[in-house]
Amino acid sequence: MRVILTLLLVLLSLTAPARAEPPTGCGFQNLGTLPLTGITTAGTALDAGHPQGPRIYSVTSAASREALLGIRDARTGGLIAERPLPLALGSWAVTVSPDHSVYVGSYNGTAGAMGRLFRYDPFTDQVSELGMAVPGESFVWSVATSPDGSAVYGGTSPTGRLFRYDVAAGTFTDLGTPVPGDQLVRDLAVGADGTLYAGVGAVSMKVAVLAPGGGTVQRVIDPPIEGGGYAYDVHVSGRYLLVRYSTSTGTNPMGVYDLRAREWKDVVPDVDNLTVGGGRHGHDLYLFQNDELVKYDLRTEKITRLGFTGHGGGAARPLGWLGPVLVGTSSTGHIWHYDRRTGRGKLLKSTLTPLHVSVRAMGGGPRAAGRFLVSAARHSFSASARRNH
Repeated sequence: MRVILTLLLVLLSLTAPARAEPPTGCGFQNLGTLPLTGITTAGTALDAGHPQGPRIYSVTSAASREALLGIRDARTGGLIAERPLPLALGSWAVTVSPDHSVYVGSYNGTAGAMGRLFRYDPFTDQVSELGMAVPGESFVWSVATSPDGSAVYGGTSPTGRLFRYDVAAGTFTDLGTPVPGDQLVRDLAVGADGTLYAGVGAVSMKVAVLAPGGGTVQRVIDPPIEGGGYAYDVHVSGRYLLVRYSTSTGTNPMGVYDLRAREWKDVVPDVDNLTVGGGRHGHDLYLFQNDELVKYDLRTEKITRLGFTGHGGGAARPLGWLGPVLVGTSSTGHIWHYDRRTGRGKLLKSTLTPLHVSVRAMGGGPRAAGRFLVSAARHSFSASARRNH
């Protein structure tokens, strides 16, 4: 019996297929950091009156590491410094206080990080992390200071809250949801009397008007257009409230609201730029339509095309005037100038440091080339990398 059993085991061993070893190089391998970098600067502000010369402050977004606050010479574009923002992946919210302090609201969906407020002191060259603006809110979309600089206001998502930061006390106050049912406070503006205007979305597109201090909603301004979306950019310019809308249909009209008459004066179609009040000069408002700089007359409602299109791609942001020169940025990190006397503009080369981008998708490339394709984005990037096997 033992002989028969032994023979059976031998036969099975001869007929059983051999266990193949995996080819060399297969399996998961760490290929290292992909060589994909770019510059995205959503949040930007101008300090035209800085005692050491006009400065532009921009936050460069990061895929995983800390975002960088870039400080540049507004006239030459030269890089003065870059300072990390701990726990921040990026920012849409940058503003300059009357004492030249810079406040930045950040975003980060990671538990424990969330949306935070930062202050940069240009005289000590120090960044201070002031804390989580509203617990549970991952994104600070906008920040604005009171006329005397004693308070900083901010708007958040995903529950559309408003907060106030007391500069002297160093404390936050949750002011609640100005328009119940909307998920975010997209932009803020503060009038000369301290009145606060909060543009909301993504449902009603309304603008809440709050008493100085931000505690009481006095009234709510309905949009002059139909549909849903955001009151995306809000700016008080003299007697006018300028509101650029981002709608569910993909259009970007700008409403001109007369604060004295409490009525809409005009709706300007297809306004492409951010910071809609940054290009105000007298009764003229400099805007971008179809990626071209135009001049809109607030009195006559006439639009004059100016021919300047070289703002560097992405979203243009007119920031303010240095004499006859309009200074602005693009979301790709560039600074641009437009001289209203000569009618000429120029683009300054970006001096900001590119940061690694997020990989959004991967797919197979040509088999013969042995490559895979990567789509990476904070803006729009694509690249290819060779496979090992």
